[in-house]
Amino acid sequence: MVNWVRVVQFLILGWYVGFCIVGGIALGVILDEEMGTGPVLTVVGLISGIILAFFGLYRMVRSIAFKD
Repeated sequence: MVNWVRVVQFLILGWYVGFCIVGGIALGVILDEEMGTGPVLTVVGLISGIILAFFGLYRMVRSIAFKD
């Protein structure tokens, strides 16, 4: 039997990671266009999104793995 709660939890993890990374890039692109800074803020947004995704993913997986 499939544990649907676990399936949904892992789907949420995937969406969270994707949203953080794509959101960081999108925000960087918008700010680059407004400020005329080239790809600098896009790279900063990408790195920020990856860092945010990593720490959020770590916290969520920990709460799922150690749940009684």
